[in-house]
Amino acid sequence: MTRSDKLKETLADYLRAGYPAVWVVCAEEDRVEATVRAVVEDWRERNLTLWQWTCTDGLVQVDGTTVISMMDPYGALCAIDSEAEKASGVFVVKDLHPFLQSPNVVRKVKDLCVRFKAGASRIVFTSPVSALPAELDKLVATIEFSLPDAGEVDATLGKLAESLHLGEIPDRERVVEAALGLTEREAEDAFALSLVQTKRVGGTARFDARVIAAQKAAAVNKGGMLEVYDPTYTLDDVGGLNELKGWFQVRAKAFSSEAREFGLPSPRGCLLLGVSGSGKSLCAKALGTLWNKPVLRLDMGKMFGSLVGQSEATMRRALDIAESTSPCILFMDEVEKGLSGSKSSGQTDGGTTSRVMGTFLTWMQDHTAPVFVIGTCNDVQSLPPEWLRKGRFDEVFFVDLPTEQERMDILRIHVTKRSRKQSDKDLKMLAGMTPGFSGAELEEVVISGLYTAFDANRDLTTKDLQAAIASTIPLSRTMETQVNALREWAHGRARPATKQEPHSAKGRAVDLRATSLVANAYLN
Repeated sequence: MTRSDKLKETLADYLRAGYPAVWVVCAEEDRVEATVRAVVEDWRERNLTLWQWTCTDGLVQVDGTTVISMMDPYGALCAIDSEAEKASGVFVVKDLHPFLQSPNVVRKVKDLCVRFKAGASRIVFTSPVSALPAELDKLVATIEFSLPDAGEVDATLGKLAESLHLGEIPDRERVVEAALGLTEREAEDAFALSLVQTKRVGGTARFDARVIAAQKAAAVNKGGMLEVYDPTYTLDDVGGLNELKGWFQVRAKAFSSEAREFGLPSPRGCLLLGVSGSGKSLCAKALGTLWNKPVLRLDMGKMFGSLVGQSEATMRRALDIAESTSPCILFMDEVEKGLSGSKSSGQTDGGTTSRVMGTFLTWMQDHTAPVFVIGTCNDVQSLPPEWLRKGRFDEVFFVDLPTEQERMDILRIHVTKRSRKQSDKDLKMLAGMTPGFSGAELEEVVISGLYTAFDANRDLTTKDLQAAIASTIPLSRTMETQVNALREWAHGRARPATKQEPHSAKGRAVDLRATSLVANAYLN
């Protein structure tokens, strides 16, 4: 059974159960119309008339026999009331949400709900947002139409291929997977665009999963709630963290049908705690390339709206897109910032932040779609306990400052990426100069050295890198107390991302204070 079939059943159940009004949240009016029409046709014993209202066409009987040119929403609701007295019907009202600021419109909807409750007529509102005011919240039921599932996307693809006489579709499963998370119309457009572009470039029209995935990224990014990352990074771009990389590698095939047959559940997610700049976000981006799955970044700052219930609805919409795009990776960067103010939410924002976070936590616990949640956090003290308990994440990793060998690897990565080369001896010497440096700070050392060399009109030298190191004060020394506190907390509470046993907090603190002395000693 497809999602559309399930939604048809749900809508039919609401209408048959006597709900006078249903608010359907969906960006695809065509799907809602088709579903309502199917429900009315199956309900023939009621002999219901199907009507539709928009602010551009007025109130129109779907069979075209009657048109009431009533574009004003209040007047249209009065016309609906009048027509319902003549004969029972189902009235589809599109995009009423901008007019719900008007008191007489809200009052008329309330009157219709009371009147229709005693009769056979029903009213179905369709809107891309859930915008019910408090006056209607208890009177109007809400249904959210999910995006098309894989079976429906595959059917859309098949219809298009058949209409164009394209025959067999190569790599059909990947093409369908690339379109998951799009509406039916967006998927059709993406399929058509891929045919046009491949024909222009290669001479033969075909469905290209890369073109379709790019269109999906553009569509998802346009909504603002989610951002799709391009697969430009790999785990080879991440220095060290061998334990974390190994954990990812073991689960590389965990989303396959073979894994389900073996009895494995889909991995749920992991939380990466650690010092800022240690490569946590880079790991999340590289994971998409390793697993060949899209990475969707959830922007918590864009979840909140001004209307009552809008923030929670936006979160549900974002999670619906993630589930529709599954299997995928849902990335939340710096989780603690999204949670800021949640403890005092009841006093500062009417509890909105707490409800949004509650919606997300409940979904994390209960979701069955193959969505892997990866979160990063720099300040573990700001996280509520419920975020750390088992069941939310499969594992909690602590990403410490890089060891000397890891610093060598990171420096090599950034030097090589910029088409330069340093000997192992020089890299070892530079790594010895940088205890307490994060991966981001080591990258900045290379960039700073390149600036110096470019200004001097020559190529990069080891001396340039040494000078950059000597002039850098790492965050771990500036925030030494916080870094050591984080390391102490993580000991025994989180799994280390690096197999090598980390230095003690006391020993590392001595190293941090000695950093500038080490660098200056090398320079002199």
